[in-house]
Amino acid sequence: MGGIYVSGTAISVSTQANVVSVACSLSSQLFLGVNTSRKGMIIFNGAIYDLFVKFGSLDGVSPTNFTIVIPANGTYESPTSVFCGDIWGAWDQYDGEGKAQITELW
Repeated sequence: MGGIYVSGTAISVSTQANVVSVACSLSSQLFLGVNTSRKGMIIFNGAIYDLFVKFGSLDGVSPTNFTIVIPANGTYESPTSVFCGDIWGAWDQYDGEGKAQITELW
């Protein structure tokens, strides 16, 4: 019975990671493309405004069309069940200096 288990559930172990930085923008931006090998992700919002993140196909990310909101200097860590499709993001205001740091684990 190899692998790592928590409360009887097998946990995926990541052996690789990629970090990307995306500058603050009011326009929707692709943060991560489709990756069926994705085992996790961490998104840090380094801007002074809220970051709106949307999972799935793009039809605009906004304060009324999003999956999660990451507050200023906040972090989102994906749960053990990971979405492997496109992930988009946009801020509700532009600060000129902030950025998102996105780490994808696979």
